[in-house]
Amino acid sequence: AENSLPASPFEGLDILWVPEAESYAANVVAVGEKVLVAEGFSETQKRLEAAGYQVRTVDNSELKKADGALTCLSILW
Repeated sequence: AENSLPASPFEGLDILWVPEAESYAANVVAVGEKVLVAEGFSETQKRLEAAGYQVRTVDNSELKKADGALTCLSILW
């Protein structure tokens, strides 16, 4: 499958591949073991949960209309 980024720069890290059809869901906000993900991406949610994360989905439909994602609304510190 074609990926957005090659895996080589991330050697040594655990990589969670997002299905190509759900590439929008790759943009998440994570704090420790908790992850916010846009709702409507069930396969990505299942993969995150299987990896041990506590997933909370967020309705991001209005921001998505403007090609925005969860990190666009976040202040990370």
